[in-house]
Amino acid sequence: MDVRRPGVVAVPSGDPTCLARWLSAAQEVTHVVVLSRPEMGRRARLLATVASGQHPSVAVTVHVEDASQVALVAAAHRALESPCEPGVGYDRIRQILATTVSGALVASVTKLNRPRPSFGQHLRSILPGGQGFVAYHGGSVVNATELSSRHPHGAGDVVVAAGAPDELARLGGLVQRQVLPAATVGDPKTVYGHAATEFAQLGVTQADPGRECPVCQERSSASVCPFCRVVIDRESVPAQ
Repeated sequence: MDVRRPGVVAVPSGDPTCLARWLSAAQEVTHVVVLSRPEMGRRARLLATVASGQHPSVAVTVHVEDASQVALVAAAHRALESPCEPGVGYDRIRQILATTVSGALVASVTKLNRPRPSFGQHLRSILPGGQGFVAYHGGSVVNATELSSRHPHGAGDVVVAAGAPDELARLGGLVQRQVLPAATVGDPKTVYGHAATEFAQLGVTQADPGRECPVCQERSSASVCPFCRVVIDRESVPAQ
């Protein structure tokens, strides 16, 4: 993250050196926040460790969230729409994701592990017909016809990945306001086992100036500095 020009970059999860190589080519990057889904958390931490080893002057932190790939990318874009200090940017991303509803429209759940579908949903995936399912991250799997009832108009901007946004539109209820280029989001098959249309109804940020880290001077509302791991607010950290 360059404080003057914060940005979002998608890197392949299978190459632990890709972030380090990107930093070698980038200029004036001082802080990096690596966003990852739980299944890829270990790879994300390895990615950050390798990058930190090769670029010790760059502060790297990892945030793992059970959200769609679209949600991770869109939340980062939303949080960094305006220049901000790295700690503030990190707080914005966490706050947006904490109040974001995200998932994917899938035709079949036979290869879906997270969230875990029911036995009946597995059977309906095998049988012909039906409108498919919606897999909510951090939630459950529901019939696709229930999609519109869970997302009231005006609750937050809806973001979908380019490719098949009409799949969501035909169900009604979701107002498409932003489409992310497909290249910025990973292949949904790696997450859901089948082709899928991801979406995210973005949450909001809260005005919180946070506290200043006594070591790196970054401000964050977190009790532990995300970049140097020093306790900022000792009263909020439980005794070990």
